[in-house]
Amino acid sequence: MTTTSSAIVEMDDNKREELIRAAIKTAEANGITLTKSTWGIDFVKSKERWAAQKSKCCCALSCLLLAEQDNLKKIINWKSFHLETILDVDHKWLVSFQAGFDGHPKFEDNSYAYELGALIAGEVKPAAQQQLSI
Repeated sequence: MTTTSSAIVEMDDNKREELIRAAIKTAEANGITLTKSTWGIDFVKSKERWAAQKSKCCCALSCLLLAEQDNLKKIINWKSFHLETILDVDHKWLVSFQAGFDGHPKFEDNSYAYELGALIAGEVKPAAQQQLSI
């Protein structure tokens, strides 16, 4: 992927959804399974890169970090900062998305982020959840 918020003048929710969905497809093509309730990535300081954990199961936002990290100017061990930059959102948007994705009650004002998280979570295959509990 070559499109980041720095390359787009205005990022809207439709573009955010497209970016997240494209990142999930890229991750799945690389053998990573979409899952809930875990980031599933680690920051490898020596390489200054995010990498999938051995389980190769990641949440939607981790898929986005993996897909977009080459487009960031400098990578640091701070997930929220990079996600806010990539999606051109504030921290509340991320929290709302995560709450919807992980099936938690809605507690922030950004209903689209919450609904998008819940919608994408509905696409998680049950086997991915079982794989993490083993």
